[in-house]
Amino acid sequence: MNVLFDVKRDALLNNFIFPSPQASYKWDSFPGRLLCVAGLEGNVFPCVSVPSATIHELTWLAAAYHEESGEAGGGGGGDGTWEHYMTLKLICWFSTAMRMHVLVPEYPGYGMAGGRANEESVLANVRSAYHFALHGLCWKPEKILLVGRSVGTGVAIRLASELPIGGLALLSPFTSVKITAWLLAEGPDIFPSDQFIDKVICPTLIIHGSKDNVITSDHSIKLFDCLNARPKVLHVLQDLGHGNVELFFMAAKEIPRVFGLAKGSRSLSLEMFLNDPYLQGDTVASPIPAFDCKSKVVKCDDCGSNG
Repeated sequence: MNVLFDVKRDALLNNFIFPSPQASYKWDSFPGRLLCVAGLEGNVFPCVSVPSATIHELTWLAAAYHEESGEAGGGGGGDGTWEHYMTLKLICWFSTAMRMHVLVPEYPGYGMAGGRANEESVLANVRSAYHFALHGLCWKPEKILLVGRSVGTGVAIRLASELPIGGLALLSPFTSVKITAWLLAEGPDIFPSDQFIDKVICPTLIIHGSKDNVITSDHSIKLFDCLNARPKVLHVLQDLGHGNVELFFMAAKEIPRVFGLAKGSRSLSLEMFLNDPYLQGDTVASPIPAFDCKSKVVKCDDCGSNG
């Protein structure tokens, strides 16, 4: 038995990090935007997909771009979820501004995803989304950019330390939830980014506001100093707080520059992959396009689209 995992899974801190708001959408709420992924660990969850008509060759897999208080499919429907953070409209804006495809996996216990959110269950969903991008959509690892904001940066840093990717973008990251949540400092250390950041070797961009009172900018400075990645870029924006929209504007400006997005385009047709029985096993019964990570893995050359 993994005692540490049990302690983290049941930690009171999870209730503060992942409040699991009431679902504001259903499986059929966003035709053409929502798809279902069945993970290797039996986790079934929705992903919001935003294909871009005109794109760079680097795909943006926004694998951790998710506020702790909102849903991937939330559209700011009046219940407070995502109204103040990342709405579907903002995801679409990012896709258009940077001409990149976006894929946002849902956290466990949020929206239509089952289970309870904790460090390992969230990582399981995002790893499954990464598996889907590679083996369902046939994207090369070096064409995937992980993006995280706030709590989502803990997920992004952890995965970037263990998976091959093309780049990592962090908005308002933290060194450790335990250090940030000082009221619960005696609990387990959840998402200890400072323990994984030195293992990140892909190009990395960090953006933070100098007047962030939720996660102070010194967290970003410490993470930046520990980075072995090259190139690595840090922007501490003066007079900005935790949720200022200017942070997103800076990300939209800097991501194409820092990660050297190549010119050119490649269309993304989810139906091409997700409606192919060859890619789907018999474990998923879904009213929307679905991908089963346990299904027979297709080679990129087989689907004729290898990024």
